[in-house]
Amino acid sequence: MIDLEAIVSIKKCDTYDRGSVLSVLKEQFSDIGITADSFKDKKVVIKPNLVRRCDESQGATTHSSMSYAAARLAIDLGAKQVIFAESPGGVFTP
Repeated sequence: MIDLEAIVSIKKCDTYDRGSVLSVLKEQFSDIGITADSFKDKKVVIKPNLVRRCDESQGATTHSSMSYAAARLAIDLGAKQVIFAESPGGVFTP
């Protein structure tokens, strides 16, 4: 069942500049009510969705500036550890 009262935030970001992406992500966290209490002293796992080996400008993988911003924001909000986790499988992995 779809939760029709779920809170989402969609913002435009015209660049992959790390500072710009971080700023927009901070706004989105604020929009949906994510605070330092959500991260304080917790371990955070980020799954960057590395679909296949290619240049990030092709849009098939999560851009590194988004991964950076997510990790930076978690740390800034008090996470005690940030881990990147990804599956190495798939048809694009020899």
